[in-house]
Amino acid sequence: MLALTRVGIAAQAMQRGSTLSGGQQQRAAIARTLVQGAKILVADEPIASLDPSAARKVMDIMTELNQKDNMTILVSLHQVEYALNYCRRTIALRAGKVVYDGPSEALTPEFLNELYGAESEELFLPSLQTKQKNIDNVWAGMPPDQATEPTMNSNMQ
Repeated sequence: MLALTRVGIAAQAMQRGSTLSGGQQQRAAIARTLVQGAKILVADEPIASLDPSAARKVMDIMTELNQKDNMTILVSLHQVEYALNYCRRTIALRAGKVVYDGPSEALTPEFLNELYGAESEELFLPSLQTKQKNIDNVWAGMPPDQATEPTMNSNMQ
């Protein structure tokens, strides 16, 4: 029960796994690793199908496990913003080969464009600031801003 409490789903302890939301299922899987006493957590796209709030909760939990429990976290992500905000180190692959191994803060749109070409545009989601500016422009009767380069927050730990 302590593990479920730690990941924020103690209230769902008696529910069948199939009735949990995607984010709750991910947190239940993390709780399972705590109960098993794992020293390494390997997570293959743990936030791929989650809404932004649930994705942040899952990433926050994994960050806490890394920082407070000294657990090694190996996570596969396609969302570069999450790598920038949560991961100190990134290993980037192209065609199954390592093309970058270093600090996540170096993953700028320009650098990713060098690594992945046109495909790199799909790795960054339009920033909330850009979306809000476009909404504000439309409400003011102006065309949406054409500059859609994301703003990145690199709060590295």
